[in-house]
Amino acid sequence: MALTYASIIADAKQIAKCPGFDPQAGDFLNELLSTLSQTYDFPEAQQLMQLPIGPNGGTAPSPSQPFQWYILNIPTGTTYLRTKEVFYNVQGTIFFLNELRKDQYDQLFQGAGISNYPYWYCPDQTPVPPWMAFYPPPNINLNLFIRVQYQPADVASPSSSTAQPWFRNRRYLVTRLAADLMQLTGDQRAQAFAADAAQQLDKYLMKLDDQDNVATRVKLDPLMFRAIQKLPPTKTTGF
Repeated sequence: MALTYASIIADAKQIAKCPGFDPQAGDFLNELLSTLSQTYDFPEAQQLMQLPIGPNGGTAPSPSQPFQWYILNIPTGTTYLRTKEVFYNVQGTIFFLNELRKDQYDQLFQGAGISNYPYWYCPDQTPVPPWMAFYPPPNINLNLFIRVQYQPADVASPSSSTAQPWFRNRRYLVTRLAADLMQLTGDQRAQAFAADAAQQLDKYLMKLDDQDNVATRVKLDPLMFRAIQKLPPTKTTGF
């Protein structure tokens, strides 16, 4: 049976022998889940969103490069962390874009006559919600698919919440939360429980990232190998 926020906190308090620490346990659990989403790329904290782009440009109010930036509509209450991949489909052919840093994007030529199929994207997470630009600007209307890594919103009153945490390894959450509460109360078991939780997380990550039976493709960096970079996507993708 899947554990809820309330049951995880109740179990951790019982293990740590601190029954009156509901507010602290709730804060610790929210912070623990936030740290997990910020540190690791768990598929549970990803979303595939769609973004239409076209020759008319975006709506983000960039003062230096107007009409080139688009606003990303990430889930309400969440925090954008990073982009995993960006791709689009043209008549059955899939084009994947490579990422550029903001300082690299600012150096690109922005004159007339550069419109084409975009092959670079540049995220800017300074605004809220974040922005994203594409280069070269599209010469046709495209529907982009963007897989983003985000930080789920904190749960209000977790000690009484019947919602289930997005992170699947509930045993780790109970063990780690108990260790945090033990540190707060000065319990000498805190270090041993923290070490046990770390081992549980390591085993979970090993299974999550197991690539033993998966083929891995190695490709040249398009930012370093200029011959590949100069070719538009229509020249490097077969039809």
